[in-house]
Amino acid sequence: MAYYNRRKKRRQAEAARQAGPTPEQQLVAQQLEDLKKQRTEEELFRPEFYRSQGYTLDAATGQYRKMSEEERLAGMNPEEKSAYTIQSLANERTLKAMKGELAIDPAVEQDIASSEQTTRAELAAQLGTGYEVSTPGMKRLEEMKAKANALRSQLRHGEISMAEGLVSGRRGERADISGNYRSLSSPYERMGQEGNLLNRYAQERAAAQAAKEARRNRYAQIGGAAIGAGGMIAASSRELKENIKLVSEREDEELLERVISTPLSRYNYVPEVAEEIGDDGREHLGLIAEDAPAEVATHGRKAIDLYDMNAVLWASVRALSREVTKLRGLLEPVY
Repeated sequence: MAYYNRRKKRRQAEAARQAGPTPEQQLVAQQLEDLKKQRTEEELFRPEFYRSQGYTLDAATGQYRKMSEEERLAGMNPEEKSAYTIQSLANERTLKAMKGELAIDPAVEQDIASSEQTTRAELAAQLGTGYEVSTPGMKRLEEMKAKANALRSQLRHGEISMAEGLVSGRRGERADISGNYRSLSSPYERMGQEGNLLNRYAQERAAAQAAKEARRNRYAQIGGAAIGAGGMIAASSRELKENIKLVSEREDEELLERVISTPLSRYNYVPEVAEEIGDDGREHLGLIAEDAPAEVATHGRKAIDLYDMNAVLWASVRALSREVTKLRGLLEPVY
């Protein structure tokens, strides 16, 4: 009986072999092939991805490490080096502006001091030598000091340019001294004049903010594309951030789906933009801001935040890595 059972099993095995692999075996084989292809693509993509983040493979340890400045520059062509230097200087200036540490041009301080001397001379002529202890004189000096400090703060934070600061410093309130303090004996007139000063100061602040926003938009639409092509350094210290939350595995998978569903386009810049950024007219490869995920689109969906885009790709790589690990676990019992 045992002999017949063995023969039966051999016949069944031979019939199965001749019939070919089962659907389950075909699925496993296809998954294995896909896994090999994916691993090959990852191996090709990994060096460039790490290089873009400033890392290189250490031949001694086989681990990725942070590049030195010399190594990073050595791997760039002249255009990339130039763009990298510009971006580094821009980021350094941005960080100083965030901390309020931008230098103030000595010419601005000289103009502020000159304006103060002129103001004091006119106050002395109008109110007498004791103007510093008089109510209108004290109020005028306090306002002048507050505006000078506000101007310095704007310059240190990059809210206005040095050229705008020079204009403000030179203008001071010289043109308004005689008009504002010619008839200070009237309390009603004083109240109206002080209100005008506050309104004018608010208008100047609003104009400076609008100019700052216009410069930011201009950079995002044109300048950012040229500078961003060679490399990217972003201020990313924990000290500069708040509301920090770790991205979950589920969010990684959702971001991967967004990457997969976002079209990649070939394009040329329109002639006006190409001329302004020094583009050579070649065809480019990239995202269209209007079609990009909300996580990377910025400035009213007219620009792409390269730092956020790298973070989305980072999350996608993590999601793919977990998927690969699961597939390996499924395949190991088979092989």
